[in-house]
Amino acid sequence: MDWSSRGLAPFSDWRVPDGGLMPQCRTDVAYLAKGEQGFRMRPWRVCAAFALSSALSGSVIVGPVVDPAAATAVSLRQLAAAADVSVGSAVRAVRLDEPDYGHWVGEQLSTLTAENELKWDQVEPAQGQFTFTNADKIVQFALDHGQMVRGHTLVWHSALPSWVGAIGDNTQLEAALENHITSVVSHFGTGVDVWDVVNEPLDDNGYLRTSGTEGFWNNRLGAAYIANSFHWAHAANPSARLYLNEYGIESDSAKARGLYELVKGLLAQGVPIHGVGFQTHKLETTRLSGLADTLRRFADLGLDVAITELDVRMLLPADADKLARQASVYGWATAACLAVPRCVSVTTWGFTDRYSWIPAAYPGWGAATMTDASYVEKPAYVAVQQALLAGRPAPDPVAAWRLDEPSGTMATDASSSPVRHPAQAQPGNLGNPGREPYLKAFKGNGSDSSAATASSAMRTDVSFTVSAWVNMASLAGDQVIASQEGVNVGAFTFGHTGGHYYFAIPAADSTSATEQRLVSVAPVVTGEWVHVAAVWNRGWGHAQLFINGVGENAGPLWSNSWASTGAFHIGASQAGRHFHGSISDLRVYQHVLEASEIAVLASPLVGRWTFDGHTGDESWFHRDAAARNNSPLLWTADRHGQAGNAINLAGAQLIDTRGGLPVLVDRSYTLSVWVKLADTDGDGRADATGDQVVLAADGNNISPLYLRFKRGANAAADRWAFSIPVSDTGGAAQIAVTSIQPATAGVWTHLLAVCDRGSAQQMRLFVDGAVAATGSAPGVWPSPPPETGALHIGASSTGNLIGAVDDVQVYQRALSAAEIAVLYTQ
Repeated sequence: MDWSSRGLAPFSDWRVPDGGLMPQCRTDVAYLAKGEQGFRMRPWRVCAAFALSSALSGSVIVGPVVDPAAATAVSLRQLAAAADVSVGSAVRAVRLDEPDYGHWVGEQLSTLTAENELKWDQVEPAQGQFTFTNADKIVQFALDHGQMVRGHTLVWHSALPSWVGAIGDNTQLEAALENHITSVVSHFGTGVDVWDVVNEPLDDNGYLRTSGTEGFWNNRLGAAYIANSFHWAHAANPSARLYLNEYGIESDSAKARGLYELVKGLLAQGVPIHGVGFQTHKLETTRLSGLADTLRRFADLGLDVAITELDVRMLLPADADKLARQASVYGWATAACLAVPRCVSVTTWGFTDRYSWIPAAYPGWGAATMTDASYVEKPAYVAVQQALLAGRPAPDPVAAWRLDEPSGTMATDASSSPVRHPAQAQPGNLGNPGREPYLKAFKGNGSDSSAATASSAMRTDVSFTVSAWVNMASLAGDQVIASQEGVNVGAFTFGHTGGHYYFAIPAADSTSATEQRLVSVAPVVTGEWVHVAAVWNRGWGHAQLFINGVGENAGPLWSNSWASTGAFHIGASQAGRHFHGSISDLRVYQHVLEASEIAVLASPLVGRWTFDGHTGDESWFHRDAAARNNSPLLWTADRHGQAGNAINLAGAQLIDTRGGLPVLVDRSYTLSVWVKLADTDGDGRADATGDQVVLAADGNNISPLYLRFKRGANAAADRWAFSIPVSDTGGAAQIAVTSIQPATAGVWTHLLAVCDRGSAQQMRLFVDGAVAATGSAPGVWPSPPPETGALHIGASSTGNLIGAVDDVQVYQRALSAAEIAVLYTQ
């Protein structure tokens, strides 16, 4: 591309003055050339000081150190450039001449998306008759302001002129599609840098659309229309970056997995697809917990990823609480992109409420953008600023593999490291049952299974920590959880032998070198998930093992470890020893983790919904909750008196977790929740009549658990109860434990239910930290919960909750009395 045509200065190396800080300076921008990772944009000068990395020759920006109080003087465009990302918005050509609109677009944005001007009905309203006036205006504006352009969109089932649907012959229809793509892309040439070639090809279950008008292209031309569209676009402009753009893929879901398989298939066919766009139209109560991990999964296919249509709507009228929650979502989305090295841009779908599409599409909703109708910047704008100011995070851990891929042979590196280390697994090793329903894991057979990176994932000549969850299937032989190759022997080996875990470092890269080995005191238990960690403190010459977060005595002083550059192995070693069992969440840190940090990694917590202004899951599992049918939520003060930090349910607002039931009910588990029954009439009893369910869950036919309020004949007879049906059949009898003390309305109460399926086989109910009832648990639930199931908060067929709920936590273990006491005092 001829960058001089855009009036841009060439990129120049940074010069680092004394002190390692760039001084305040000009505000021009410069663009790097296209590469395998697409366009990269860096500031030529920025009106702020930026910290530079001395470890990387002093020429790479690692994060701005601008005083946040002065951030309003710096545009989003400048901050984004410093963070090595683009920031953009959908814009409308007819508004660019309006002074406020055009000024904001020119000053704040580094990339522009045509909101409607490049859709088929706008560009080719009659067959063969192309109208580019409005789109040309956007492209020229971008040229004049040194901005990139995203072409949206070439192929979509919506915004089609009537003549397209009237073509009866499929061969003619395919020819019309090819001509449309070729003509539009060729017209703009290098003026459009990125194209959303195919938009929204999948239904919500992750399959190609087949229903009604939404299935138009697939039904008429078959799945090949997608690959063909990319080939035609690439032929028309080989330098453009070509994307598949989709909604509803921001976390692990059926749709996200379906898209992943579709994109893998396109790449295997040699289709010129360069990126995946995440639309990200959300509510102000969204958490976006799994967005970064999902972005990484696609990025590790060798693709760029981008947030392409971000907006965050709220039920009108807007207020300070809603705007604060909205700001959090904008900040989370931006930070998620920055956490993924190949996330190249964050684009909002409009930037001013004056011209937002939301009120027309969602009556009663709005205020979805970063500025109000008068272009006054809202808290959302500040949140994006702050995320950009923070820059891309330092890689910690330096490599990580969730190992929860549903299928395939590539394990994504879930770290934020700019150097990626996806691990290639043997067929069948990935996609096996994991720690929780709907979650997968690596499973080794003990003989020839493994996953390995293409190069070293860590330094072994400095301190490091290796952490993993493992489930041993057998105690036979020497089994390796993780290792990294040297030339002759592994630089370290972390594994199991003789019924104990071990950590070993050879004194030198030689088959004859002494092996320094530390063996765990705690014995290995098969058939259970256990967290294990090995720590090497090179400065002290100490190694230490941690089992389920508990540190064992450090071993004797060892000689220093040595550098290795070979592959990192998961479930195998250089010497051919293999793991027999399952592995999940394997992480490598390039420093010594504190015992408290390891305890957090070893937590049996499998779900936590704090409801601090959002319905997100703050655990590792990312099962965000949502109001059923996306109905508006009501908020109230939490137990600490903090406004807007608890959910207020009125008997009709139901909350469900997404992504599968968060707990395996045929194992031990603990449920913790704060609840406040409504007492609006002041009679001291819970409002309404009948029982009210606080927590329930999906089984195949009936909920496997109920935590509820049971109404008695009078206030003194009202109780809390925890019950488990004896079988997964409708109308099955329930085994219940019921509190001795009455259930009091109008006050915050801590409820905790334990199902101990160990030797105790016991159910326990705690109220406000004290044992309220115990009983024998029924036999193991006879069938597993459905992977499509959910935990229901305040909802059940036997009576919905009327009152407030806060801080729901789920553990895949029977918590101890001491742990329960801590939860009550939090």
